[in-house]
Amino acid sequence: MHPIVRDEVYRIGYEAIRNACVHSQATQLRVELSYAQDLSLRILRQWGGRRSRYRASWQAWALRSAKALRERTARIMGEFSVESSADSGTVVTLTVPGGIIYRTVKT
Repeated sequence: MHPIVRDEVYRIGYEAIRNACVHSQATQLRVELSYAQDLSLRILRQWGGRRSRYRASWQAWALRSAKALRERTARIMGEFSVESSADSGTVVTLTVPGGIIYRTVKT
């Protein structure tokens, strides 16, 4: 992987995971990393038992932080999305094209 792009992916993932833990009282947090043609990072968070109390905090984070994460994503020519549902929770997705993140190995 290209080291600068790899570090940006790490920072985006770290920030999304950290904020899910700090702001949501999640009952479940799942992180999926897949790398095939493209690299994809998904962070899925389910609402906690006191979701109404933490929903406003999480949504406030989403508005502020998603802008910064989108800017980081744009620098590495990736795609970033946040999808949230009152019933099912939130999914943060980062996709980076393989041609950007993967290094070509010379033989």
